[in-house]
Amino acid sequence: MRLKLIPALMACLLAAACTTADKPATDALPFKKNALIVYSDKGRPIQDALEPLCSAVGKGDASKQSKLGVAIVAGMGFNYAYEDPRASEAVLYMARKYAEALQEEIKRCGVAAEVHMNASKVTPTREHVAQTLAKRKSDGLIQVSIAPERVGDGTDLFISTDYFTLTWEGRAHGASVTTGAGPAQKHKVASDAPLALYARRFATALRDQGYIGR
Repeated sequence: MRLKLIPALMACLLAAACTTADKPATDALPFKKNALIVYSDKGRPIQDALEPLCSAVGKGDASKQSKLGVAIVAGMGFNYAYEDPRASEAVLYMARKYAEALQEEIKRCGVAAEVHMNASKVTPTREHVAQTLAKRKSDGLIQVSIAPERVGDGTDLFISTDYFTLTWEGRAHGASVTTGAGPAQKHKVASDAPLALYARRFATALRDQGYIGR
């Protein structure tokens, strides 16, 4: 059974008095606003204030490092579908911000990265991934998904990040791709932690296992 509105999101709506249609979608976000900190007050990426992730050589097998770049897919179909469209828009916005933070971390480690958001409710995730890879061949794929989960007597919102290796093989009538499992993480987002922190944690796992870094 689909939940109409998770408790954390309802609490946020009540606290912010989000009762009118002209309220921006960000008012419906089920966490404090500093969770969306991706850029500083001067407009610079928050990574500027952090120690460079790839200033040291990664600990992993360098043969696994992406050479063609990483595609980051997120958006409709990857996220939980709320009956309240404003809740779905808020989660879509959150997924975009997190994907952009991931992109920034990966690019700073010398690997190309592009964010591909699925903004269409009618485009299946499989088709969105296929369209993404058709635009530009990548050898790494990151899937971002956001969904509520039962925790004890309540419901919390989690963001899951999964990395897949992509191995291409040429054929007479086109190319085929084989996927392999890489790092995966899941974090509770109804908290004070900024999304950029979760992006740094995942990028650190990629670096330490040799998928990014220089």
